[in-house]
Amino acid sequence: MNTKGYTQRIKIFMLLTLAFISALLAFFQGCSNEYNITGIESSDPGILRIYIQSDNADTSIVIAGDTVAVSSSLDSLDLNLGQGRAYRDTNYAVLYKSIDTDSIDSYRERTKTVNIIKQDDAGYEEYLIFESFLPVATFDSLKISITASFLRIGYYQIPIEMPDSESALIRFDDNFNIHEGRVTEIHLQIKPFQSLVRVVDSFHFIQDIEVADIKYL
Repeated sequence: MNTKGYTQRIKIFMLLTLAFISALLAFFQGCSNEYNITGIESSDPGILRIYIQSDNADTSIVIAGDTVAVSSSLDSLDLNLGQGRAYRDTNYAVLYKSIDTDSIDSYRERTKTVNIIKQDDAGYEEYLIFESFLPVATFDSLKISITASFLRIGYYQIPIEMPDSESALIRFDDNFNIHEGRVTEIHLQIKPFQSLVRVVDSFHFIQDIEVADIKYL
C-alpha cells in the first residue's frame, strides 16, 4: 500500500472539507444580517420613513351620474399596504412597518390597511407606512405593494378590484440617500379618486401615486 499517497489524499480531503465548512458558515452569517443583501457594509445605519397622503385637490367621485364629495368621518377608502423594498441596483433591503420593538408592526411584513380619505382640520390625514433601518448608501428606487379594497362614501358602498393587467407592486424610480444615524423621509402622494376607474359595474384601482417630497432630517 502506498502510505505516502494515502496520507496526501487524506490531507487534500480534510482541506476541501474545511474550505466547504468555512464557505457554509460565511453564507449563513451573511443571511443572518439583513443589510448584507444590499451588498453594503454598514455598522451604523440610518432610518428610512415612508409616508403616504391623499392629494387635497382630489375630493370627489362620480358614481352613477352623481358627484359625491368626501364630507363625513364615516367616508373611507381602504388602502392596503404590503411589502416594501429599497433597491440599490439589483440588490434590495426589506422595509418594515416599524422599528418600535413594542409595536405590533415591529420588524414584520404584515399588510397594513389605512383609510386614505380620512380628513382632519388640515385636509387628508398623512400616514407613516414604513419605518426601517437601512445601511448608509444611495438607493435608486422603491417597490411597494399598494392595493385598494373598498370605498364607502355618502350612500355608496363599492368594492374595488385590482385589474389583471396591473401589478400591486409600484416602482418609484427616485434616488435617495441614507446617512449614518440620521432620518430620511419619503412622502408619497396619491390621488384617491383619480385612481378609481369605472369598468362596467365595478371600479378598478389604477394607482395614481408619486413621490411628492424627500426630506433629510
